[in-house]
Amino acid sequence: MRVEFLPSIDFNQMLVYSTFAHLLFLTWVMFLPDHRTQEQIVV
Repeated sequence: MRVEFLPSIDFNQMLVYSTFAHLLFLTWVMFLPDHRTQEQIVV
């Protein structure tokens, strides 16, 4: 699986997008009524 980014996207922008995506994912998990998912997230 290869993911090709545009040349204009550097490492810093990729980090920002990754952090933003993780925040959205964590918010989705918190409001998810399924408790099994919350238990799997805890590390």
